Amino acid sequence: SIRDGVAAGLPAGTIRFDPLLARGLDYYTGAIYEFISDGIGSSIAGGGRYDDLAGMFLKDSVPICGGSLGIERILMLVEERMAAPTPTLAYVTVWDADSAADSLALAARLRKAGLAAETDLTGAKLGRQFRTADDRGCRFALVRGPEECEADLVTVKDLNSGDQQQVALDAVASHLRSALCHS
Repeated sequence: SIRDGVAAGLPAGTIRFDPLLARGLDYYTGAIYEFISDGIGSSIAGGGRYDDLAGMFLKDSVPICGGSLGIERILMLVEERMAAPTPTLAYVTVWDADSAADSLALAARLRKAGLAAETDLTGAKLGRQFRTADDRGCRFALVRGPEECEADLVTVKDLNSGDQQQVALDAVASHLRSALCHS
């Protein structure tokens, strides 16, 4: 059933079959759906199957399924549920275009460890990336140049003190946590 197929993709949500749900009765021809959120009182997204709609513009009917989002309602939910934003702890610099994937992987590693991290996406020179990190209020800038990659290290620069040191790649998250505890 449709419900069983969708359930695997929404492990945290509740799926409810509602035989009285109605949407666009003039063009929906099959199953319809809505996404609702507690506290809104109406749907935040919806859609369904509307095979005959394309036939109004084409000579043949085409099977179609689509949906739409209620952006204002979603933004309202985000504002309502957001806590104060967590400042970014670490700014992961990108040495060159060839090392971008490595920098993204380092940022993902930090996020997985529960630390807020950003990665440079502008292609700016390293000095500009340090200024961007400082402008964004990041505490640390992380560098993985060719020498660091060769030795499985990360250069960690404390943007508050200017101190920097090399740390083993596997120990970066614990090093950042420790530095926070001792500041």
